[in-house]
Amino acid sequence: MGGGGNDEPLRPTYNLLSAPWVRYGKKYTGQTSWWAEPNFKDVTVDKKQNRLEYFRFKEEDPYWYDPPVKDGTSIPGALGKDTKYNRNDAIKGDTPIPLKEWQEKLYKGSTQYKEIAKKWDISPEHPGIPINPGYEPNWANRSPWSQGHTTRIGWKLGLWGPRFFDKPLNEDPITKGLAVCKYAAFLMVPITVSDLVAYQGVGYKDWTLRLFLARYARNCALPFAAGFAWGVTMCTASNIRNKDDVYNHLFGSFAVGAVVTAALDNFPKGSWAAVCTLVLGVGWHYARILEHGLQGRKLIHASSIHYGPTAAHDWLQGPESEKPRKWW
Repeated sequence: MGGGGNDEPLRPTYNLLSAPWVRYGKKYTGQTSWWAEPNFKDVTVDKKQNRLEYFRFKEEDPYWYDPPVKDGTSIPGALGKDTKYNRNDAIKGDTPIPLKEWQEKLYKGSTQYKEIAKKWDISPEHPGIPINPGYEPNWANRSPWSQGHTTRIGWKLGLWGPRFFDKPLNEDPITKGLAVCKYAAFLMVPITVSDLVAYQGVGYKDWTLRLFLARYARNCALPFAAGFAWGVTMCTASNIRNKDDVYNHLFGSFAVGAVVTAALDNFPKGSWAAVCTLVLGVGWHYARILEHGLQGRKLIHASSIHYGPTAAHDWLQGPESEKPRKWW
């Protein structure tokens, strides 16, 4: 249930509960959406994704009364996918593909590039045309090599060192362990500052780079060891089991607990570290298997927010006589 086939990368999944009339331990082979009317096909469930609300019959299913457009034909959706039923593909998230390759895919699939490529012969040496794959506000018009992140700062940090999801969860354990260490290194900067100010009582006049680096190195030892153990163990468990599910987090949290227990010689603290890691890991996994994943759903242009996309613009440009006079 974890992989999509020999040629497909491993994708996150979860174990769908069987119908209540099926005896425990017996494999359920009936309709996947057993809670719905006969012959009902739930697209999200069939894709091994999860949603917070399940439909009982087709009249409740938006896929039936408002079917999505064909993949590759949507204009406001990144990579041409329907923005209502797909995650925001302008953000890489946990997509198992190298960042540069993902950015190249976004670049060549954007409307801006396609329209310019129709009229001009773009040389391979060209630094890249600013694109906006999801037709977001103007601040999203930026270089194709800074796409895939939610902020301008995030992409710069993401280019440094290893990245966790350049490959599926069951591949390259050492890189995944080092990637977790990289994330911990960024996180430990504000934590070390807080440690020096709040717990060590260091005033701003007494600050030195040597003092900060010494405290930073001391604070980072345990998070680096625990993070590396978590990344390597998660990847190894996924590789052996050939599944990307919540049970991998059991092994990862056990590794974290063992490292903390050994480092501090304190079993209760190690146990708490394992429990906290397991809870956070399971929550993270279920966020990945939601219908719109870690990336979330793209802002639909039919709705209005503070900078006023389509709906607000149409109302403001309408005839004066058609504007409402009451706001309640």
